Order: sequence, then C-alpha cells, then structure tokens
Amino acid sequence: ITPRVWEALASTAVAFFDITFDPDMNIMEGNDFFYVSNRQELVDKINKIKNDEDFRIETLEYQHKILQKYLDEKPIWQAEFKKAIEI
Repeated sequence: ITPRVWEALASTAVAFFDITFDPDMNIMEGNDFFYVSNRQELVDKINKIKNDEDFRIETLEYQHKILQKYLDEKPIWQAEFKKAIEI
C-alpha cells in the first residue's frame, strides 16, 4: 500500500479508491462503499455522505478502524516484508 493510501485513511475525509487499484477490495475489507468504477458512482457516494451526516461519521469511523487494524498488525506485515526481500 502506498503512503497516499495511509494518508487518505488517516484523514477526516472519506477515502475512495478506484476499483482497478484494489479489485479484490482488500484494503477496505470488502466494503464496496469505498470503491468506485466511474465518475457518476463517485458523485453519488459523495452526495450520500454530504446529505447524511450520521452516515458520514459512521463511514469515517469504519475507515479509521481499518487504519488502526493495519497499525496494530504492523509488526506482522513488516516481518513478512523483510522475509520476502531477504536474499
């Protein structure tokens, strides 16, 4: 995952991902609200969070929970990465 993904997840703005970036929706654990495949889909989702404050807050809480999960698992994925690049 690139640093931009971490920045997006940590922000107070809802992060959206192009489905081609993460076609299996691994980053957001299958929650398809965070994925878009075209402009209209993005517009519709932005309008949903603009028009429903409770939903926007729930969405951000979920997003931050996902980020925290990655942070909690940091020692595991760092060890796996080090193992993968060992020669």
